[in-house]
Amino acid sequence: MFNKVSDSIYLKRGAMFGLDARIALAIFGALSVISGAALYSAIQQAKVTSFVSDLNEIGKAWESYYLDTGQYPPYIATSAGNWTDETQQAVELVSSSVSNWKGPYLPYSIDTHLSHGQYYQIFLPVIKDSATWGDTVNWYPTGVCSSGDSDCYIWAHISGIESDSFMKAVDNEVDNGDGAQNGNFRWRNVGGAHKWGSYFKIAPIKR
Repeated sequence: MFNKVSDSIYLKRGAMFGLDARIALAIFGALSVISGAALYSAIQQAKVTSFVSDLNEIGKAWESYYLDTGQYPPYIATSAGNWTDETQQAVELVSSSVSNWKGPYLPYSIDTHLSHGQYYQIFLPVIKDSATWGDTVNWYPTGVCSSGDSDCYIWAHISGIESDSFMKAVDNEVDNGDGAQNGNFRWRNVGGAHKWGSYFKIAPIKR
């Protein structure tokens, strides 16, 4: 014989348990979404931090080369009439016969040019800081430095970046998001295998 009072209590408890379970599942689902988003954000930030660290290390390597040898790395080309006239040889930071060279200053390999490994290639262009370049505007010839210019800088350039959004994240880290054509960090769409190219200001130099 069933006890109606007991049955009613059990039914209510069962209903409450079902409701509690649904609430718990909903909370767990929401936390999973939040945790997933937080994890993705943390991973992206770690990539940005690592990338900025790479740029800084290239800058330090260039400075070490200059301090040790007393000269700039040689330019890729002389009077070729293109961007290589304004670009120092980044491979010199890894392998060189220059007197007093104490490298390698970077852990990268050479594949015609200096290969980053994770991205594409590393270059050391000399570009005006004051010129408007970046985004869709090529620094050559817009930012070409001429003899006697006072706003020439050596820049660490890494090509082969997958997306514009990553460049914006790096810009937020370096320059508080001042855009592709301003500040110590700039970037532009270089196209082809090079994809997006980043530029990080190292030091002023004379051309």
